[in-house]
Amino acid sequence: MTDETIKRDTVKYNDPTPFDNSELQSISEISKALRHKMNGEDVREPIAQQGEALVKLIQETGGNQSAEVQAARGNFELLGIREDAQDNAINRSFNEINTKFNKNDADNYLKSITVVPETFTNLAAIKAKHPNGANGLMVAADNGHKYVWTNNVWTDAGVYQSAGIADGSITAAKLDTAVMAGIKLMPGKVLPNYDTETKIWNWGGASARQAAIFMGDNNYKLIPPDTTVVNNATSVAAKLIYDGSSFQFINWSSRTPTGSYLVAIINNPDAEQTTTVTADFPCTIDGRLNYDYYSEATFIASLNGLPAYDLDTKTLDFQSTDNKPAIIKFGGKTYNIPSGTVITNSVASYAAILVFNIDTQTLSFVARNISLSKQVVVGSVITAGQNYAVFNGFDCVVNGSLNQLDCGNLSKMTPETIKFYPCVNNYPMYDSNKQTFDFNSQKSNPATIISNKGFYLVPVGTIAQPTTSALSNYRKKVVYNLKTNVAKVQAYAEMVPPYSVIICTILSGANQKTEIISDFPVIVDGIPTETVRQNPKKANITAILHRGYSDKYPEESELAYIQSIKELGTYNWEGDIMFTSDNVPVMLHDAFINNFARYADGTEVTETTDMRKLTLEQLNTNYDFGLAKGEQFVGTKLLTFDRFCQLAKQYDAYVHVEFKYPYTTEQISILHDTVIKWHMQDSIAWQAFQRDMLKPMIELEKSAQIELLAHATDTLDAAFYEDAKTYETSSNRVCISLDSSCTDKQISDTVNRGYYVIVWVAYNDNDIKRLAGLGVSAIMTGGINVADVLFK
Repeated sequence: MTDETIKRDTVKYNDPTPFDNSELQSISEISKALRHKMNGEDVREPIAQQGEALVKLIQETGGNQSAEVQAARGNFELLGIREDAQDNAINRSFNEINTKFNKNDADNYLKSITVVPETFTNLAAIKAKHPNGANGLMVAADNGHKYVWTNNVWTDAGVYQSAGIADGSITAAKLDTAVMAGIKLMPGKVLPNYDTETKIWNWGGASARQAAIFMGDNNYKLIPPDTTVVNNATSVAAKLIYDGSSFQFINWSSRTPTGSYLVAIINNPDAEQTTTVTADFPCTIDGRLNYDYYSEATFIASLNGLPAYDLDTKTLDFQSTDNKPAIIKFGGKTYNIPSGTVITNSVASYAAILVFNIDTQTLSFVARNISLSKQVVVGSVITAGQNYAVFNGFDCVVNGSLNQLDCGNLSKMTPETIKFYPCVNNYPMYDSNKQTFDFNSQKSNPATIISNKGFYLVPVGTIAQPTTSALSNYRKKVVYNLKTNVAKVQAYAEMVPPYSVIICTILSGANQKTEIISDFPVIVDGIPTETVRQNPKKANITAILHRGYSDKYPEESELAYIQSIKELGTYNWEGDIMFTSDNVPVMLHDAFINNFARYADGTEVTETTDMRKLTLEQLNTNYDFGLAKGEQFVGTKLLTFDRFCQLAKQYDAYVHVEFKYPYTTEQISILHDTVIKWHMQDSIAWQAFQRDMLKPMIELEKSAQIELLAHATDTLDAAFYEDAKTYETSSNRVCISLDSSCTDKQISDTVNRGYYVIVWVAYNDNDIKRLAGLGVSAIMTGGINVADVLFK
């Protein structure tokens, strides 16, 4: 068979697509693959399928071999010619492959590919040098992207590693939100405070509203309440920084570490100067607002006159008019206060801040613990009702008088003018033996010092201890350091330390009564310095102290009864009897002590505790009966009935004792024997709600006064009064003791029946006056001088 004959039937091998071997192809498809497929594997499969296709064809034609041969021959004259043509096509394909992709060519091609990119100015430069493409990576310097030649074009394959950052080349779109926004602090319910003595920063806050630190958009962390940071920096100025998880102080000269934020700057000068905090959020220094750096507002009064404050209406008139406005300068801008501007001080506290809102350009008084967002401080005011007001920050006329504000050296100032306000009903106490001055400051109502520079809350438990010189000096003074909150009793000639003020003067001597010179009451050795109007044992309207002076002291304690005479001049005491498990009667209103007792370590009594199941020793050892009232009463023990009667005998007091539950015969005998022991038969009255409980005592003490207790909800009818008569003896008096919530009619009806009427408890002056007007014979209070009220 000649080549010429074969060439007649061959075509080019130019089909690179794979042969479909998923199913048996037709004879014509097989023939087409054999003529045109480029790759050997795509030729061998058609050869293999050729025989299978012939078998299938024979089966389908019913053995008509001529038809089969004719179909297999295709376009060739003879079947053999077709087979030779196929063999030649396969050989040529292999030859072409070996020619185009021999090993040397492949090695050389791979060697031509480089991983080191070529660098060009931009994409245009790449195209200029390699218009028809090239192997490897091409990098454009203008955008740092790499380009590869694919599908006959230069294709952008993204950023190649990193590109150098040119000055001014980073745009806002490339920056993270945290970088753009920086760090923002939002104080919590309690402002952050820096203590200049301990050098401790306290983030304040509260569980209900914690301080938060914002880093970018909605990325924030809450700062746990009272988180503290100690300033261990050795430089005068220190930086407070945050690294994303914790805070620390570093020296001013130290570089802020990468990834950390600068939160605030503390300037800690020596003792002669003032510590300052630079921050973009409000904070306090030693409990006072850091005004100096938080506000730089300047107030300029109107030419019409100084602002005028009216103590009666609590209004401030800026005297501003259109042609003569009062002015505020802040941040390089000038703001005119509108004509006729008058603002009201509605702040409940005696201290208020005058602020200017930059957005609304309005003035207002605000409480000293508010967040001053978008507001600047113009000044502050301290008021004492309708008595006086002291303005700071600008001159002001108060009820027609000019406020005098300043004195002394500001950096080492001892204010000349101060006002001390004791706690309500908790006057300072001076002990002439120890020579100590207890400010008696309470947590809920702290004692306050107001100077011409501000106001200061005296910490709970502050007691002025005497200096060595004071111990041997008859003239003394109590001084208080406004910066350290430390008080001392000094000899009168001793120098007053910087930042200290004189609270009062003390005169004493070996043979003279101690005298306190002050404009506020002081209790000296348990006796107030001011004259106390007396409430005698017997009076037309008798004053009785309910559970002793219980408004101020732990109820039914020895202190509550003694101070009722010393401070209120009241000689009638009321109390309740409970028995311990070892049968000792004590003065206590409730058997369950959870609400008014504490464990000896000061913790709350959380489990229900019945004192009747404990001995007196257990109660006084394991529990404290004063702490619940205040820390100054730590160590208070239960008052026994025996000691109660002894005190009443000593202070010539009349006592009213309530039976709380039915006592045993033995217990009633113990009470009776105690009364006989202290000769108190004529100075004691027995009372109860369950009246039958009193009958055994009446049998023992037929002359004792009997007081029948009744609530407003009890039925005070004829039967009640008939029953009351059954408690009368030939020598006693039966009284009716009514709840103060009884109606006026209930009270007056009882009075009109001729009974000695006692009412418990009057809570204010109006209650006392109302009851006196109804004709009652005795009024119980928790700590009001009844005679004082009735004499007003």
